[in-house]
Amino acid sequence: SDRPFFLYLAYSLPHVPLFVSDKFKGKSSRGLFGDVMMEVDWSCGQILEKLKSLGIADNTLVIYTSDNGPWQGYGIDGGSAGLLREGKGSTWEGGVRVPGIFHWPGQIPGGRRTEAIAGTLDILPTIAHLAGVEPPNDRVIDGKNLWPLLSGKTKTGPRKHFHYFAGARPGSAANYRGVRDARWKLLTRTDQFGSAHPRELYDLGSDPSEKFNRLKDHPAVVERLLAEVKNFRAEFKDNRRPTGRINVPAR
Repeated sequence: SDRPFFLYLAYSLPHVPLFVSDKFKGKSSRGLFGDVMMEVDWSCGQILEKLKSLGIADNTLVIYTSDNGPWQGYGIDGGSAGLLREGKGSTWEGGVRVPGIFHWPGQIPGGRRTEAIAGTLDILPTIAHLAGVEPPNDRVIDGKNLWPLLSGKTKTGPRKHFHYFAGARPGSAANYRGVRDARWKLLTRTDQFGSAHPRELYDLGSDPSEKFNRLKDHPAVVERLLAEVKNFRAEFKDNRRPTGRINVPAR
């Protein structure tokens, strides 16, 4: 409590297989998954209470988020994305749209919600800014500083677009899947020559469940987003670098 610190707490829950302590077993109306979430909620509360007791709650940024949506292959134990389509492993909203809660009394106005586009890759430059340091300048950093948005200085986020990828095999080209802006989401397919072609278009403003493909209804939107895809992929190609390696010391 007397010097700067960083705590990264990655709960194994609610990842399957699910387990819960006796204190929370059978306590929720959502079965085992609900019991697990009650325990996670209690644990987060313990951390917040500790910050208060140490007198550093007003000098600590707390971020609560997830890396992906529900794991639907495990049924009810895998969670739920509500009205959003699909889940973990997909580029549908159910797979990529997750909670993002930022808590810092006195610095972040309480009770605010935003529909600005952001992602976990934006955490690095945001924290770097707050710590008064610069991110590495010998490479392109994909994240954006969210602090003006979080602090209420602006109502708009630093991103106009967000691009989607799915995993690629080692040695193969990046598996590009699509792009979105504040309202529209364009999903694409990549041909054997590496060119992206429009596949589906969704109006996330009125159709967050991605039920209605509007590709043929809005050709101007498609062309505008395809131009963004072309520019982004050219920049991506120019700035790509080899995959990093992890060196594990011998024991």
